[in-house]
Amino acid sequence: PYVARAHHGDPHSVLAAGLYVEARVYIGCPPRWSRHGNRSAGRYTCFRPPKRHRIIVYPGSEVMRPAGTSQAAGARDEARGATPGAPSAHVQPSAGTTQPAAQPPVGAGTRPSDAGSGTRLYTYDVPFRELQISPKAEARYWSLISGPTPSSFDEGGLYQHVVIDLPRHLPPWRPPPQMERQSHLARPDESGAAQEEVFRSTKEVLFLLPLSPYHLCKAVEYAERPYGAIWMQKKGVLPISMAWSIKDAYKDGLAKHILTCPTYERALRWLYTQPGWRAAPERHVFGFIMSHLPRISLEVVARGGVAQPWPVYAEMGKGILVTAEDRRGDWDAAIECGHVVLAPYFSPDFFMFDEAQSGPLIAAKTELASSSSAPGVACHRFDDTGRPNRWYCTDVGMRKARTIRRAVSKALDELSLKSHLNTTHTETARTRQAYANLDALIRSKAEIYKRSTFCVIPPGDSAITTRIFSAVASVCIPVFLVPTRFMPFPLSVDWAAISIYIDPLKLLKFEMAPDAKKASLNMRNPLAIMQQLMEKEPARVRAMQAKLSEARWHLLYHDGNASAHYTGPARTVPSAGAALARELVAAAATRQAQEASS
Repeated sequence: PYVARAHHGDPHSVLAAGLYVEARVYIGCPPRWSRHGNRSAGRYTCFRPPKRHRIIVYPGSEVMRPAGTSQAAGARDEARGATPGAPSAHVQPSAGTTQPAAQPPVGAGTRPSDAGSGTRLYTYDVPFRELQISPKAEARYWSLISGPTPSSFDEGGLYQHVVIDLPRHLPPWRPPPQMERQSHLARPDESGAAQEEVFRSTKEVLFLLPLSPYHLCKAVEYAERPYGAIWMQKKGVLPISMAWSIKDAYKDGLAKHILTCPTYERALRWLYTQPGWRAAPERHVFGFIMSHLPRISLEVVARGGVAQPWPVYAEMGKGILVTAEDRRGDWDAAIECGHVVLAPYFSPDFFMFDEAQSGPLIAAKTELASSSSAPGVACHRFDDTGRPNRWYCTDVGMRKARTIRRAVSKALDELSLKSHLNTTHTETARTRQAYANLDALIRSKAEIYKRSTFCVIPPGDSAITTRIFSAVASVCIPVFLVPTRFMPFPLSVDWAAISIYIDPLKLLKFEMAPDAKKASLNMRNPLAIMQQLMEKEPARVRAMQAKLSEARWHLLYHDGNASAHYTGPARTVPSAGAALARELVAAAATRQAQEASS
């Protein structure tokens, strides 16, 4: 397109605010992707594919059968596409083979919390041999899942704790024994209708496939070779190209794009054959950071825009997707519809502020404020509904993230200079040397947060960053430059009571304005509100710290035992796992209400 931009008024304030009039004139047809955009002002309908598009994918075959097909016809179709001698779900190792390590009793020995309010959890028994996973790889997977989470595994830690924490906080549910044996058949038999009805009628049950995509791919296919770039390996990030993946999602629903690895895709195809999935896909839980991609894939398939073979990730889009941040413009509506649940990134326990070790809170907080960030960032969201596959952030704090970070550094320096209060701002570049010493860098950041009263958290390439949850653990009051509506667990955490919001436009204007103009207009440092609170409203600051000290437990992944994380009195405390279970139960209730109304 030809683009014309016209600026009006004061150039400094206009540029700072990012305000301009933009006219786009298309010559001929709009770009091809425009047909995928939602031109109706970004309105989001709680997406439920029509009955004819309820796709079932069978392992080893690209045959698909709409859910309305009769069982007899389905059995005939499956018989024609069946592989003779296909192994059953429970394959015993042959004599002389090494027995795999027993699957750890995830959540065993812990008392289920009241997070689910009567909702139970069905955890699938994964047929590792049928999925072509060796006993050694299976043992390696469970070792990664049940072992300690590396301190830098913010994304990988979220995947891990979805698998190990949900069984802790939701009591188990099992189908009748005879049905349980049948439910693990590789392909449904004539009793499939009866099995599906049992799963469908059991309304207060969530379903979990206990496979973390990152850990499974690492254990099976990347045990002896790097899995992604160095920073992806350090953080447990799936090596997904965000730019190419969203283009492929709109092009063919990810039919030819592997987001994870072939082993995880085989596991998903196996899941789609199970009676529980055929009966209630909307109650299945997946930990998947790029939740916008399965959602797009499902919509593209449901519109009939994809030829066979159908993409495996379109089916995943029917479930409840647990992510730290959905990066599509309709994310908030998807949350309201129960399609997406936001959860915190993993933060290591050495960020926990412990008064027994650090001293009383007031005495330990020797600095007014701190901030830490990386210098080079850019918007990595897709908020433009008219051009849905281009980088664009609606929120100005994310759209101008690099300038915002410079403004934060400048404002903190000025605040420290004029008020003689201690402030700290650190930057960490994404270099090989930095990632080689990543654990030491994270620990040094923990010490900064623990001695700071306020933690200014500028946006990164998106709204959510691990720094939020690390600051919360340190009882460092978060100062947000993006709205708190992006934050997870609204059912458990009152973000307005434990944080401060500063309009990023004020910081941008402060950064752009010359010093002479600041004096003439009496322009105030936007971060001076922290000093004002400390001097004029100390009781309010102490109240926020007290609330934050309790709220942090809802945002940290742990086993519920407070004494394992600090030296205070032993007591049972909330956890991110319990808060996640509560959010999932609410999302499942929303999805079931949609199913009933349709």
